[in-house]
Amino acid sequence: MKLATALLSSYERQDNLSKIIDNLRKQSVDVDIFLWNNNPEDNPEDKTEYPVELQINSSKNLMCWG
Repeated sequence: MKLATALLSSYERQDNLSKIIDNLRKQSVDVDIFLWNNNPEDNPEDKTEYPVELQINSSKNLMCWG
């Protein structure tokens, strides 16, 4: 069982998202990473897949609802 969960939103963070995920993986505590992928520049039919436990793809920015 992992001790922490990180919730990320990709909106306007596309350039840094891989760095953020990599740095979370390097922490001393294992973490589950959940990603709300709502980047409007990412093609809705072919969303980028990230190395996370849960990825939800959305074509809308729902602000804090993600």
